[in-house]
Amino acid sequence: MTARGIECIRQDYGGLANMLVISLGGLYSLVLFALPASKLFTNTHSSELLSHSHLLKDLEANQAPIYSLWYLLQKLIVGRDFRDGVLTASGLLLLGGFALLKGVILTGLLRSSGYGFIKSLFGGILLGTAVALPLPFIERYSPLMASKTQYLGTIPANTFMSATQLIANVGVLPAFYALQLWGIRKSQSNFVIMLLTCLIATVAKPGIAPALLIGIAGCIAISCCSSRKITTKQLWQLVIAAVLLLTPSTVISHFYMSGNGWLSIEAVIAPLATWQAFSTQIVVDFLTSFAFPLTVLALLFISSKTSESRLKPAKTTLSGLAPSIFTTVAALLMFICFAEKSNGSFVHNGNFIWAAISANAGWHLTSLIALKSLRPRSQALATAILCLEAIGGLKYVTGYVNTGSFL
Repeated sequence: MTARGIECIRQDYGGLANMLVISLGGLYSLVLFALPASKLFTNTHSSELLSHSHLLKDLEANQAPIYSLWYLLQKLIVGRDFRDGVLTASGLLLLGGFALLKGVILTGLLRSSGYGFIKSLFGGILLGTAVALPLPFIERYSPLMASKTQYLGTIPANTFMSATQLIANVGVLPAFYALQLWGIRKSQSNFVIMLLTCLIATVAKPGIAPALLIGIAGCIAISCCSSRKITTKQLWQLVIAAVLLLTPSTVISHFYMSGNGWLSIEAVIAPLATWQAFSTQIVVDFLTSFAFPLTVLALLFISSKTSESRLKPAKTTLSGLAPSIFTTVAALLMFICFAEKSNGSFVHNGNFIWAAISANAGWHLTSLIALKSLRPRSQALATAILCLEAIGGLKYVTGYVNTGSFL
Protein backbone atom coordinates (compact mmCIF):
# COMPACT_ATOMS: atom_id res chain seq x y z
CA MET A 1 0.00 0.00 0.00
CA THR A 2 1.31 3.44 -0.94
CA ALA A 3 1.89 6.28 1.48
CA ARG A 4 -1.01 8.13 -0.11
CA GLY A 5 -3.29 5.14 0.46
CA ILE A 6 -2.29 4.96 4.12
CA GLU A 7 -2.97 8.67 4.51
CA CYS A 8 -6.41 8.25 2.93
CA ILE A 9 -7.24 5.48 5.41
CA ARG A 10 -6.16 7.69 8.29
CA GLN A 11 -8.37 10.50 7.06
CA ASP A 12 -11.37 8.23 6.43
CA TYR A 13 -11.16 6.06 9.54
CA GLY A 14 -9.19 8.21 12.02
CA GLY A 15 -12.36 9.43 13.73
CA LEU A 16 -13.75 5.90 13.96
CA ALA A 17 -10.49 4.63 15.44
CA ASN A 18 -10.54 7.44 18.01
CA MET A 19 -14.09 6.58 19.01
CA LEU A 20 -13.30 2.86 19.34
CA VAL A 21 -10.18 3.44 21.44
CA ILE A 22 -11.94 5.89 23.75
CA SER A 23 -14.93 3.54 24.04
CA LEU A 24 -12.65 0.65 24.98
CA GLY A 25 -11.10 2.79 27.72
CA GLY A 26 -14.56 3.55 29.07
CA LEU A 27 -15.64 -0.08 28.88
CA TYR A 28 -12.59 -1.21 30.86
CA SER A 29 -13.32 1.37 33.56
CA LEU A 30 -16.94 0.19 33.74
CA VAL A 31 -15.91 -3.46 34.19
CA LEU A 32 -13.33 -2.54 36.85
CA PHE A 33 -15.89 -0.65 38.94
CA ALA A 34 -18.44 -3.41 38.38
CA LEU A 35 -16.25 -5.91 40.27
CA PRO A 36 -16.74 -4.33 43.74
CA ALA A 37 -20.24 -3.07 42.84
CA SER A 38 -21.36 -6.63 42.09
CA LYS A 39 -20.90 -7.41 45.80
CA LEU A 40 -23.33 -4.73 47.00
CA PHE A 41 -25.93 -7.20 48.25
CA THR A 42 -23.48 -9.62 49.85
CA ASN A 43 -23.78 -9.40 53.63
CA THR A 44 -20.09 -10.13 54.13
CA HIS A 45 -19.02 -7.12 52.03
CA SER A 46 -19.07 -3.55 53.32
CA SER A 47 -19.43 -0.76 50.78
CA GLU A 48 -20.10 2.96 50.68
CA LEU A 49 -21.67 2.54 47.25
CA LEU A 50 -24.90 1.19 48.73
CA SER A 51 -25.04 3.79 51.52
CA HIS A 52 -24.47 6.56 48.98
CA SER A 53 -27.36 5.23 46.91
CA HIS A 54 -29.74 5.38 49.91
CA LEU A 55 -28.56 8.61 51.54
CA LEU A 56 -30.88 10.73 49.36
CA LYS A 57 -33.84 9.40 51.36
CA ASP A 58 -32.24 10.58 54.61
CA LEU A 59 -31.47 14.00 53.13
CA GLU A 60 -35.10 14.42 52.12
CA ALA A 61 -36.46 13.12 55.44
CA ASN A 62 -34.32 15.60 57.38
CA GLN A 63 -34.99 18.43 54.90
CA ALA A 64 -31.25 18.80 54.43
CA PRO A 65 -29.87 20.57 51.35
CA ILE A 66 -28.56 18.42 48.50
CA TYR A 67 -24.86 19.22 48.76
CA SER A 68 -23.41 16.79 46.19
CA LEU A 69 -23.75 16.49 42.44
CA TRP A 70 -24.35 12.77 42.94
CA TYR A 71 -27.55 13.29 44.92
CA LEU A 72 -28.76 16.02 42.57
CA LEU A 73 -28.48 13.69 39.59
CA GLN A 74 -30.03 10.84 41.55
CA LYS A 75 -33.01 13.00 42.48
CA LEU A 76 -33.51 13.89 38.81
CA ILE A 77 -33.77 10.14 38.14
CA VAL A 78 -35.99 9.01 41.03
CA GLY A 79 -38.13 12.12 41.52
CA ARG A 80 -40.13 11.59 44.74
CA ASP A 81 -39.88 7.79 44.71
CA PHE A 82 -37.49 6.94 47.57
CA ARG A 83 -38.08 3.20 47.79
CA ASP A 84 -34.91 1.24 48.48
CA GLY A 85 -35.05 -0.67 45.20
CA VAL A 86 -35.47 2.52 43.16
CA LEU A 87 -32.62 4.25 44.99
CA THR A 88 -30.31 1.24 44.55
CA ALA A 89 -31.11 0.94 40.82
CA SER A 90 -30.55 4.67 40.23
CA GLY A 91 -27.29 4.51 42.18
CA LEU A 92 -26.01 1.62 40.08
CA LEU A 93 -26.96 3.44 36.87
CA LEU A 94 -25.08 6.55 37.97
CA LEU A 95 -22.11 4.47 39.10
CA GLY A 96 -21.89 2.69 35.76
CA GLY A 97 -22.32 5.91 33.82
CA PHE A 98 -19.59 7.78 35.68
CA ALA A 99 -17.25 4.78 35.65
CA LEU A 100 -17.64 4.65 31.87
CA LEU A 101 -17.18 8.42 31.62
CA LYS A 102 -14.00 8.28 33.69
CA GLY A 103 -12.38 5.80 31.31
CA VAL A 104 -13.53 7.85 28.30
CA ILE A 105 -12.06 11.05 29.78
CA LEU A 106 -8.72 9.45 30.66
CA THR A 107 -8.26 7.87 27.24
CA GLY A 108 -9.58 10.93 25.42
CA LEU A 109 -7.29 13.37 27.24
CA LEU A 110 -4.26 11.21 26.48
CA ARG A 111 -5.28 11.18 22.79
CA SER A 112 -5.68 14.97 22.90
CA SER A 113 -2.19 15.31 24.38
CA GLY A 114 -0.63 13.58 21.38
CA TYR A 115 -0.38 9.94 22.42
CA GLY A 116 -1.15 7.30 19.78
CA PHE A 117 -4.15 4.96 19.84
CA ILE A 118 -2.51 2.07 21.67
CA LYS A 119 -0.55 4.22 24.12
CA SER A 120 -3.67 6.24 24.96
CA LEU A 121 -5.67 3.11 25.68
CA PHE A 122 -2.86 1.51 27.68
CA GLY A 123 -2.16 4.73 29.59
CA GLY A 124 -5.86 5.24 30.34
CA ILE A 125 -6.11 1.71 31.69
CA LEU A 126 -3.07 2.21 33.92
CA LEU A 127 -4.28 5.58 35.22
CA GLY A 128 -7.76 4.22 35.90
CA THR A 129 -6.41 1.23 37.80
CA ALA A 130 -3.46 2.70 39.74
CA VAL A 131 -3.89 2.88 43.49
CA ALA A 132 -0.42 2.95 45.03
CA LEU A 133 2.97 1.29 44.75
CA PRO A 134 2.77 -2.16 46.38
CA LEU A 135 5.56 -2.92 48.86
CA PRO A 136 5.21 -6.63 49.71
CA PHE A 137 8.20 -6.60 52.08
CA ILE A 138 6.59 -4.01 54.38
CA GLU A 139 3.74 -5.16 56.60
CA ARG A 140 0.84 -2.71 56.70
CA TYR A 141 -1.21 -2.02 59.82
CA SER A 142 -4.37 0.06 60.26
CA PRO A 143 -5.11 1.58 63.70
CA LEU A 144 -8.67 2.18 62.50
CA MET A 145 -9.16 -1.56 62.00
CA ALA A 146 -6.76 -2.53 64.80
CA SER A 147 -5.34 -5.21 62.54
CA LYS A 148 -3.09 -5.91 59.59
CA THR A 149 -4.40 -4.50 56.36
CA GLN A 150 -4.11 -4.90 52.60
CA TYR A 151 -4.46 -1.12 52.30
CA LEU A 152 -1.69 0.19 50.05
CA GLY A 153 -1.86 3.96 50.45
CA THR A 154 -4.02 6.38 52.39
CA ILE A 155 -4.14 8.79 49.41
CA PRO A 156 -4.60 6.46 46.41
CA ALA A 157 -4.97 7.77 42.86
CA ASN A 158 -8.22 5.80 42.54
CA THR A 159 -10.85 4.50 44.92
CA PHE A 160 -13.48 1.91 44.10
CA MET A 161 -15.78 2.10 47.11
CA SER A 162 -17.11 5.67 46.99
CA ALA A 163 -19.70 6.90 44.48
CA THR A 164 -19.22 10.60 45.28
CA GLN A 165 -15.44 10.25 44.98
CA LEU A 166 -15.89 8.71 41.53
CA ILE A 167 -17.70 11.89 40.44
CA ALA A 168 -14.96 13.99 42.07
CA ASN A 169 -12.23 12.25 40.08
CA VAL A 170 -14.23 12.57 36.86
CA GLY A 171 -14.53 16.31 37.49
CA VAL A 172 -10.92 16.93 38.47
CA LEU A 173 -9.24 15.20 35.50
CA PRO A 174 -10.23 17.79 32.84
CA ALA A 175 -9.38 20.57 35.33
CA PHE A 176 -5.81 19.34 35.81
CA TYR A 177 -5.43 18.85 32.06
CA ALA A 178 -6.59 22.44 31.42
CA LEU A 179 -4.31 23.71 34.22
CA GLN A 180 -1.38 21.99 32.54
CA LEU A 181 -2.13 23.62 29.17
CA TRP A 182 -2.55 27.01 30.84
CA GLY A 183 0.74 26.53 32.70
CA ILE A 184 2.50 26.11 29.35
CA ARG A 185 0.59 28.69 27.28
CA LYS A 186 -1.09 31.43 29.31
CA SER A 187 -3.49 32.56 26.59
CA GLN A 188 -6.89 34.07 27.32
CA SER A 189 -8.71 31.09 25.81
CA ASN A 190 -6.70 28.63 27.93
CA PHE A 191 -7.52 30.70 31.03
CA VAL A 192 -11.26 30.62 30.32
CA ILE A 193 -11.30 26.87 29.64
CA MET A 194 -9.19 26.26 32.74
CA LEU A 195 -11.63 28.24 34.90
CA LEU A 196 -14.67 26.42 33.50
CA THR A 197 -13.14 22.98 34.13
CA CYS A 198 -12.05 24.02 37.64
CA LEU A 199 -15.62 25.18 38.31
CA ILE A 200 -16.93 21.75 37.25
CA ALA A 201 -14.37 20.10 39.54
CA THR A 202 -15.51 22.37 42.40
CA VAL A 203 -19.16 21.43 41.95
CA ALA A 204 -18.16 17.75 41.88
CA LYS A 205 -15.98 18.04 45.02
CA PRO A 206 -16.14 21.44 46.82
CA GLY A 207 -13.16 20.60 49.02
CA ILE A 208 -10.80 20.78 46.04
CA ALA A 209 -11.58 24.49 45.33
CA PRO A 210 -9.04 26.09 47.74
CA ALA A 211 -6.31 23.78 46.42
CA LEU A 212 -7.19 24.63 42.80
CA LEU A 213 -7.06 28.33 43.63
CA ILE A 214 -3.61 27.91 45.20
CA GLY A 215 -2.52 26.06 42.06
CA ILE A 216 -3.66 28.98 39.90
CA ALA A 217 -2.05 31.51 42.25
CA GLY A 218 1.21 29.56 42.28
CA CYS A 219 1.32 29.49 38.51
CA ILE A 220 0.73 33.26 38.34
CA ALA A 221 3.45 33.77 40.98
CA ILE A 222 5.95 31.84 38.84
CA SER A 223 5.15 34.09 35.87
CA CYS A 224 5.59 37.17 38.04
CA CYS A 225 8.97 35.94 39.28
CA SER A 226 10.11 35.23 35.71
CA SER A 227 9.13 38.68 34.44
CA ARG A 228 9.91 40.39 37.78
CA LYS A 229 6.60 42.23 37.67
CA ILE A 230 2.91 41.65 38.26
CA THR A 231 0.38 42.96 35.79
CA THR A 232 -3.18 44.16 36.28
CA LYS A 233 -4.34 41.31 34.08
CA GLN A 234 -2.77 38.74 36.41
CA LEU A 235 -4.39 40.36 39.45
CA TRP A 236 -7.78 40.27 37.75
CA GLN A 237 -7.27 36.63 36.81
CA LEU A 238 -6.61 35.79 40.45
CA VAL A 239 -9.66 37.73 41.66
CA ILE A 240 -11.95 36.14 39.05
CA ALA A 241 -10.67 32.65 39.91
CA ALA A 242 -11.17 33.26 43.65
CA VAL A 243 -14.76 34.48 43.24
CA LEU A 244 -15.72 31.81 40.71
CA LEU A 245 -14.30 28.87 42.71
CA LEU A 246 -14.69 29.86 46.35
CA THR A 247 -18.29 31.07 46.11
CA PRO A 248 -19.87 27.71 45.13
CA SER A 249 -17.37 25.85 47.30
CA THR A 250 -18.33 27.89 50.38
CA VAL A 251 -22.07 27.54 49.76
CA ILE A 252 -21.95 23.78 49.08
CA SER A 253 -19.56 23.14 51.97
CA HIS A 254 -21.87 25.03 54.31
CA PHE A 255 -24.73 22.79 53.24
CA TYR A 256 -22.59 19.72 53.92
CA MET A 257 -21.18 20.92 57.23
CA SER A 258 -24.46 22.19 58.67
CA GLY A 259 -26.98 19.85 57.05
CA ASN A 260 -29.67 22.02 58.65
CA GLY A 261 -28.53 20.67 62.03
CA TRP A 262 -28.71 17.04 60.90
CA LEU A 263 -25.09 16.26 60.10
CA SER A 264 -23.51 18.61 62.68
CA ILE A 265 -20.12 18.39 61.00
CA GLU A 266 -17.39 20.91 61.71
CA ALA A 267 -13.86 21.40 60.45
CA VAL A 268 -11.18 21.44 63.16
CA ILE A 269 -7.42 21.86 63.27
CA ALA A 270 -6.13 18.39 64.03
CA PRO A 271 -2.74 17.64 62.43
CA LEU A 272 -2.51 14.09 61.05
CA ALA A 273 -5.62 12.95 62.97
CA THR A 274 -7.20 11.34 59.90
CA TRP A 275 -3.98 10.01 58.38
CA GLN A 276 -2.88 8.30 61.60
CA ALA A 277 -6.25 6.57 61.86
CA PHE A 278 -5.59 4.76 58.59
CA SER A 279 -1.87 4.15 59.04
CA THR A 280 1.04 5.15 61.27
CA GLN A 281 3.46 4.57 58.36
CA ILE A 282 2.98 8.08 57.01
CA VAL A 283 6.25 8.33 55.08
CA VAL A 284 5.63 4.98 53.41
CA ASP A 285 2.04 6.01 52.68
CA PHE A 286 3.19 9.23 51.03
CA LEU A 287 5.85 7.54 48.88
CA THR A 288 3.59 4.71 47.75
CA SER A 289 0.62 6.98 47.01
CA PHE A 290 2.65 9.46 44.93
CA ALA A 291 5.30 7.10 43.56
CA PHE A 292 4.60 7.69 39.86
CA PRO A 293 4.29 11.51 39.80
CA LEU A 294 7.30 11.85 42.11
CA THR A 295 9.33 9.64 39.76
CA VAL A 296 8.31 11.72 36.73
CA LEU A 297 9.09 14.96 38.59
CA ALA A 298 12.56 13.70 39.56
CA LEU A 299 13.31 12.58 35.98
CA LEU A 300 12.14 15.91 34.56
CA PHE A 301 14.26 17.82 37.06
CA ILE A 302 17.33 15.76 36.16
CA SER A 303 16.64 16.25 32.46
CA SER A 304 16.24 20.01 32.86
CA LYS A 305 19.70 20.21 34.41
CA THR A 306 21.44 18.52 31.47
CA SER A 307 22.86 20.19 28.37
CA GLU A 308 20.97 17.95 25.98
CA SER A 309 18.66 19.13 23.19
CA ARG A 310 15.71 18.16 25.41
CA LEU A 311 16.56 20.91 27.89
CA LYS A 312 13.90 23.36 26.71
CA PRO A 313 11.06 20.79 26.44
CA ALA A 314 11.82 19.52 29.94
CA LYS A 315 11.69 23.03 31.40
CA THR A 316 8.48 23.78 29.51
CA THR A 317 6.97 20.54 30.82
CA LEU A 318 7.94 21.47 34.38
CA SER A 319 6.11 24.78 33.91
CA GLY A 320 3.05 22.84 32.78
CA LEU A 321 3.24 20.57 35.82
CA ALA A 322 3.57 23.48 38.27
CA PRO A 323 -0.21 24.04 38.72
CA SER A 324 -0.73 20.30 39.35
CA ILE A 325 2.04 20.26 41.94
CA PHE A 326 0.82 23.40 43.72
CA THR A 327 -2.74 22.10 43.79
CA THR A 328 -1.75 18.65 45.08
CA VAL A 329 0.55 20.06 47.76
CA ALA A 330 -2.22 22.42 48.91
CA ALA A 331 -4.78 19.59 49.07
CA LEU A 332 -2.27 17.40 50.92
CA LEU A 333 -1.52 20.13 53.47
CA MET A 334 -5.25 20.66 54.11
CA PHE A 335 -5.60 16.93 54.68
CA ILE A 336 -2.62 16.94 57.05
CA CYS A 337 -3.66 20.00 59.07
CA PHE A 338 -7.45 19.69 59.24
CA ALA A 339 -10.06 17.08 60.06
CA GLU A 340 -13.84 16.88 60.32
CA LYS A 341 -15.86 16.04 63.40
CA SER A 342 -19.46 15.00 63.83
CA ASN A 343 -20.92 14.99 67.33
CA GLY A 344 -17.44 14.97 68.83
CA SER A 345 -16.09 12.06 66.74
CA PHE A 346 -13.70 12.31 63.80
CA VAL A 347 -15.15 11.68 60.33
CA HIS A 348 -12.33 9.74 58.73
CA ASN A 349 -13.80 9.74 55.22
CA GLY A 350 -14.34 13.51 55.15
CA ASN A 351 -13.82 16.11 52.44
CA PHE A 352 -10.16 16.79 53.18
CA ILE A 353 -8.97 13.27 52.43
CA TRP A 354 -11.19 13.03 49.34
CA ALA A 355 -9.80 16.32 47.99
CA ALA A 356 -6.25 14.99 48.37
CA ILE A 357 -7.23 11.77 46.57
CA SER A 358 -8.76 13.77 43.70
CA ALA A 359 -5.63 15.90 43.40
CA ASN A 360 -3.47 12.78 43.28
CA ALA A 361 -5.57 11.42 40.39
CA GLY A 362 -5.12 14.68 38.49
CA TRP A 363 -1.37 14.79 39.13
CA HIS A 364 -1.05 11.22 37.87
CA LEU A 365 -2.71 12.25 34.60
CA THR A 366 -0.57 15.34 34.00
CA SER A 367 2.57 13.39 34.94
CA LEU A 368 1.85 10.77 32.27
CA ILE A 369 1.32 13.54 29.71
CA ALA A 370 4.58 15.19 30.80
CA LEU A 371 6.40 11.90 30.36
CA LYS A 372 6.50 12.43 26.60
CA SER A 373 9.28 15.02 26.89
CA LEU A 374 11.71 12.51 28.43
CA ARG A 375 14.07 10.03 26.78
CA PRO A 376 12.73 6.51 26.07
CA ARG A 377 14.75 4.99 28.92
CA SER A 378 13.33 7.45 31.43
CA GLN A 379 9.85 6.89 30.03
CA ALA A 380 10.24 3.14 30.51
CA LEU A 381 11.32 3.57 34.14
CA ALA A 382 8.40 5.82 35.06
CA THR A 383 5.93 3.64 33.14
CA ALA A 384 7.16 0.60 35.09
CA ILE A 385 6.32 2.42 38.34
CA LEU A 386 2.84 3.21 37.01
CA CYS A 387 2.38 -0.43 35.99
CA LEU A 388 3.26 -1.50 39.53
CA GLU A 389 0.71 0.97 40.90
CA ALA A 390 -1.88 -0.54 38.54
CA ILE A 391 -0.99 -4.02 39.77
CA GLY A 392 -1.54 -2.65 43.28
CA GLY A 393 -4.94 -1.40 42.13
CA LEU A 394 -5.94 -4.83 40.85
CA LYS A 395 -4.75 -6.31 44.15
CA TYR A 396 -6.84 -3.69 45.96
CA VAL A 397 -10.02 -4.58 44.02
CA THR A 398 -9.56 -8.35 44.13
CA GLY A 399 -8.67 -8.10 47.83
CA TYR A 400 -12.04 -6.50 48.44
CA VAL A 401 -13.88 -9.09 46.36
CA ASN A 402 -12.18 -11.90 48.33
CA THR A 403 -12.27 -10.42 51.85
CA GLY A 404 -15.21 -7.99 51.80
CA SER A 405 -13.15 -5.10 53.18
CA PHE A 406 -11.31 -2.27 51.44
CA LEU A 407 -8.94 -2.07 54.39
